[in-house]
Amino acid sequence: MLQSAHSLIALLKKSLGLELFITGGTLLGLVRDGKLIDSVDDADLAYVSKHENPSDIALGSYEVERLLAGNGFQTVRHSSGHLQVMFGGTAYTDGYYVDIFTYFKIDGWFYGTFHAREKTEDLTVCPLGRLEHNGLELTIPANAGQMLAAIYGPNWLTLDPAFTFVTPESAGRRFYWRLNRYHPFREDWEDYHRGLISADTQTEPSALASWLTSNLEPEAAVLELGCGLGTDALALAGSGHQVLAVDYSRSAIVRAISKNNAAPVTPSGKSRFEVRNVNSIRDMAAVVTSAARLAGPGAPVTVISRNLFDNLHFLGRDNALLDIAHLLNRGGSAYLQMRNPKVGSKPRDRHEPDGENIFDP
Repeated sequence: MLQSAHSLIALLKKSLGLELFITGGTLLGLVRDGKLIDSVDDADLAYVSKHENPSDIALGSYEVERLLAGNGFQTVRHSSGHLQVMFGGTAYTDGYYVDIFTYFKIDGWFYGTFHAREKTEDLTVCPLGRLEHNGLELTIPANAGQMLAAIYGPNWLTLDPAFTFVTPESAGRRFYWRLNRYHPFREDWEDYHRGLISADTQTEPSALASWLTSNLEPEAAVLELGCGLGTDALALAGSGHQVLAVDYSRSAIVRAISKNNAAPVTPSGKSRFEVRNVNSIRDMAAVVTSAARLAGPGAPVTVISRNLFDNLHFLGRDNALLDIAHLLNRGGSAYLQMRNPKVGSKPRDRHEPDGENIFDP
């Protein structure tokens, strides 16, 4: 894990001139204990943006993401200032990951994603220092103690198994509206889907999908938002329709692609699965483009979504509704199925993640 962090430090220094350094729990373990914290599954890196405008700060992180993708790395974006670089593991699980945080300064305040907010004169980051561990020379903040106090509080040197992060309201509010967050419940959904996959759970097409297979125009273009394991998308493709299905759960999409590759070939129907995040307007712009290309010039797109809107953060709902509005300008219809917890007798799966808000029709 530290070797991977070391390699990323070198790559971003050489390619973008960024000075990355060890931070967070990785820095805490190495400085306080001389080793990584037990049971840790990630390494933490950061760089200080040269920009003060939040838009430019975000664009810098996207530049890092493009560089990593160009070098064959798989990344998951948590916010406009937080990337995870994934390593190892299996088709459905990751071995470990390395966080890359964007730290920045605005109006005399230092911000360390995702909760540190300190006066800039109270933190000395550059020139970077050096720390050697098991033959690896790693870069660290000039004053590691100041950084650790900003993240973990003044008692960071004392091991506290009950420690929990408390993000000051003043910091959380700024981080949220400057850098957003794109991953609410993603890890919960990935764990949920991994459970279904490991149990080899066989799912049947929904009543909505079964109705649509015989009621859509032949070879209709269909976009499914929040496709999960892809059962409905595969059923629609099997009945001759052109389907683009998206979800932000990587484990679900990997499983759906595997099932799609094993499905019988249908002359007119086809399905394509992509990892896309409805909380990201960038991802959703790409979804609109892909769905329009799938349908062809001026042709309508049918949008379906089951049990997505009752699990979405409001910004994700806005993005999804904006996409649907664009696509319905071409004609077609949208079918949005959602659950109201106050109605119906069938309980939700107790292991299924709950959304932040219930959609009000």
